[in-house]
Amino acid sequence: MKNNTPLLALLLLAGTCLVACGGGGAKADGGADSTAVAVSEPAGPKPSEQPVTHHYDTNVGSHSYNISVARSVDSIASTVSDDFDQTYYDNVVVVNISRDGQPFFSHTFRKDTFADYLDDNQKQTMVLLGMAYDQSMSGGSRLSLTARVGEPCVGEGPAFLIEVPLSGGAFSIVRDTRVADEVDAYVTQDDSLSRQ
Repeated sequence: MKNNTPLLALLLLAGTCLVACGGGGAKADGGADSTAVAVSEPAGPKPSEQPVTHHYDTNVGSHSYNISVARSVDSIASTVSDDFDQTYYDNVVVVNISRDGQPFFSHTFRKDTFADYLDDNQKQTMVLLGMAYDQSMSGGSRLSLTARVGEPCVGEGPAFLIEVPLSGGAFSIVRDTRVADEVDAYVTQDDSLSRQ
């Protein structure tokens, strides 16, 4: 009698491979390849926030203002890393304001715009999270925008008010001294409105 052990072992191994790989049976999804390997997420920086554009209309005095605030990925700026070695792109925010249908103010904001108010650690680990028009702080002689610099995917960090004078002069930046929770709620509400 012949020794069939090697042949049986080979058949057993082939059967195990067929079962483990899902081979031999009909394809479950009308031709989908059941042996396909899932594609892993590409290495490299990730966006810290999704691009978004907000539009606001307001009246101050006898003038009507249209405000556009557009956030996008800033692939030119230095990237930042978090405590989990995830690397993120910074953001850039372009603000355009028209008054009575005519261009009035335009500026591109980056994290560097707020550099005088950030310490070295904040400059290296935080991004410009976003900006929004703040009607409650506007009126009289200015339009006000809120801005937040913070940790990617966390959001905590310093808040600012950007004051655009209606006289047409240069804008100014001040720390937003309101309660942080109120500012967070305002920015979160503003982001959620844009997604509706």
